[in-house]
Amino acid sequence: LKPGGSIVYSTCTFSIHENEEVIQDVLDKHPDLHLAPINKIYGMMPGINMEECVRLYPHKIKGEGHFVALLVKDGETKHKKIRLEPSDKLDDCVTDFLRLVKLNKGTIKIKKDKVIWLSSDFQAYKGYRVLRSGLLLGQLKGKHFEPSQSLALALCPEQFKNVLNFSIEDERVIKYLKGETLDVKDLDSKTSGWILVCVNNFPLGFAKLSKGSLKNKYAKGWRYQ
Repeated sequence: LKPGGSIVYSTCTFSIHENEEVIQDVLDKHPDLHLAPINKIYGMMPGINMEECVRLYPHKIKGEGHFVALLVKDGETKHKKIRLEPSDKLDDCVTDFLRLVKLNKGTIKIKKDKVIWLSSDFQAYKGYRVLRSGLLLGQLKGKHFEPSQSLALALCPEQFKNVLNFSIEDERVIKYLKGETLDVKDLDSKTSGWILVCVNNFPLGFAKLSKGSLKNKYAKGWRYQ
């Protein structure tokens, strides 16, 4: 561990020999380590003669029982922050789409063909590889922008300008989940362009509406078989 670093030790046994005694042996051999207290919630019991640790018993939780300890190394790790700058210029197709969405304050970044929204609270550090650094808004496909399934599920209906809300009893819900094109002239014949498709106000995905016909953009890998 680097100074200030932490490590979790956890087992699935009640044995004091594999739990508290192991931790005590580590503390004896490494005086620069100390136990950090773990906030207890319902079902958590303190360790045996180690209040900072947690024991989980099967009569207290839905599980077989576990032990958890949090060890921290003395000192403080200094991380070098990276200043996140917004992308200099967004394609017109991205700008046009973003006019339809109400996003919280953040930064828009473009990585290759992917458009990503980063929260204003996000901190990037030099030397750390981040698997997912924000919300994938969508992908650039030539001169067109296609919003992602992730964005659809992250939104509330109030955050998107054009919403089509189906009743859960509507047979077109299953057709949408199967990826079919839908006739929605009875619901909306004036709106055109990107639509957030919802069921009882819960978002499912995106579609493109033109003259009462809904072109399905539900993620192919998620489609109902």
